[in-house]
Amino acid sequence: MHSGSWSEEASMLSNCQETLTISSGSLVLLDQFMLGNQQFFTFLDNSGIETAVGRFGGVIAELPNGTYRVYRDHLEQLIVVFLEPEEGLNEDNLYDIVEHVSAARMGCKAEGRVFVETRCLVLFDKVLLENKPILEQFAEMRRRREEKQSRDFLRDQGAAVRYGFERNGDVLVAERMDKGDLPVLALWPVATQVTE
Repeated sequence: MHSGSWSEEASMLSNCQETLTISSGSLVLLDQFMLGNQQFFTFLDNSGIETAVGRFGGVIAELPNGTYRVYRDHLEQLIVVFLEPEEGLNEDNLYDIVEHVSAARMGCKAEGRVFVETRCLVLFDKVLLENKPILEQFAEMRRRREEKQSRDFLRDQGAAVRYGFERNGDVLVAERMDKGDLPVLALWPVATQVTE
């Protein structure tokens, strides 16, 4: 067991309650506004998923299918997405995963960029972008300003919704940082890029 206090361990676990499900092998990271944006839908219809996601500030990451946990640490300016460990999640393996990412991002020259303008980042399986009735229902909820309900609706579809770090938006690095055989994706603000 690591040397952190009980309160630190409990806090780490409480920051890792959000889950998401991947069944297509592809995780999309996109500002929540885009999922209710008619311009995005039009571009999606005309240009396809990969082009539309990139054009509207998102990233598609290839990850194995399964249930993932999403850890967010505001103080460390870090979001970590990782496959649920076979032995279950506890403070020890969560601490090890986060420490692995913290060390691995030193000097990382990550290429992926996610633009988050509304503070809320949605992480979801790529197949969601093929489900027009779900997207239209989300867009309608956003038009009615049902902010919390719309986020919970996305969670019900297997997505995760997490805040970024700055009120005026973020540009986040997105980098695959597997820990051994465990798939891990890390995100952090470009402004806090750590170099050796």
